[in-house]
Amino acid sequence: MNKLSFQDRVKKIISMAGSADKLAYNAGVSPSLIGKYLSGKTDPTRKKLIALADAACVNIEWLVTGEGPMRAGERERFNIELLSLIIESLDKHEVANQDKFTSDEKAEYISYIYELYCEAGLDLTSEQTKYLVLDTVKEVINLFSSLDRFLETKKGQTQAIKIFKKAFGHALSKDEAALEAHEMIGARLLKKGNKTLK
Repeated sequence: MNKLSFQDRVKKIISMAGSADKLAYNAGVSPSLIGKYLSGKTDPTRKKLIALADAACVNIEWLVTGEGPMRAGERERFNIELLSLIIESLDKHEVANQDKFTSDEKAEYISYIYELYCEAGLDLTSEQTKYLVLDTVKEVINLFSSLDRFLETKKGQTQAIKIFKKAFGHALSKDEAALEAHEMIGARLLKKGNKTLK
């Protein structure tokens, strides 16, 4: 899943400042330089990044990488809209499939799906996003319900990783999917008291 691009983060801080001219003035740079950042024609130097972050009162790490909280000094907090969308999708799945999950199962599904999507910068009002999250709920439920059977053998663990990477290839890069697969399967093995995953 993709985070906001650098250009999108610059658009965000322009909006916060009120205009590109105001941001440029507060950061001590020319408005044309802001335009070059927006078009991707040039990348800011370290000093200019610091000036932009200070001018917009945003976290430098967020401005540079899209990671962490946007506001300087702000701790990360839950994305309540995303959490609500995941819970709503899980409820729809239960009703449509006449499934009934335990509280532990629901917590596991919700926390796992939230982790997948929390930094994606999705438009949570989009119908496409709602369908994507609902599809992910289905995939996670199917994956988790069949996963424990696979984990009994090393061959099964390898197969589970392949299934995971295929199921979540639309949401993660190939490397991210492989890493997530190893982490998730390793955690489930520890939960079961089985530590054979290498």
